[in-house]
Amino acid sequence: MVKRVLERFRRDWRFRDAIEHVETIPGREARYSDSTDLPDNIRDYLDAGGIRLYRHQREALDAIREG
Repeated sequence: MVKRVLERFRRDWRFRDAIEHVETIPGREARYSDSTDLPDNIRDYLDAGGIRLYRHQREALDAIREG
């Protein structure tokens, strides 16, 4: 999908000269975090939706809690 959108930009005269650099970064395995000590209502919501927090999301929540 991203490749198709980028190709459309490259063909469009309004954007083609604005593209300076395109780089493909290889994917990597997701790093998830434990959510057992989150408030019950948040943990229950995540569990019900089959949602797992990524490590960086959990780190952001911890930083917010610490102020």
